Amino acid sequence: MSKFPSQEMDRFNVRLPAGMRDAIAERAKANGRSMNSEIVQILEDRLTTERQLEDFIIDDAKRPGGVDSLSKNELEEMMERVVRKTLSEFAQPSITQRDNIKSKKPT
Repeated sequence: MSKFPSQEMDRFNVRLPAGMRDAIAERAKANGRSMNSEIVQILEDRLTTERQLEDFIIDDAKRPGGVDSLSKNELEEMMERVVRKTLSEFAQPSITQRDNIKSKKPT
């Protein structure tokens, strides 16, 4: 008997602080996802943000003078661009949300 793809995935049990399960359930419902999918998305979003910041730091280290050569305004502008780019990527509706929006009839 073959296994479902989800049966072959890694599993990890987590103990959640009081109230967090309800908060995740609400967020998952709002995003049209299961709680599991919502948790995976939250983790992926966080890991993606960390990778972008790491890439920013690595790229900066390659520049002559690195961060030290930037004025305070230049550094703030660079960080603002990274944050803005990251937020715009996360603000994109999920496939499920887009499908839900498309399927709603105008009133």
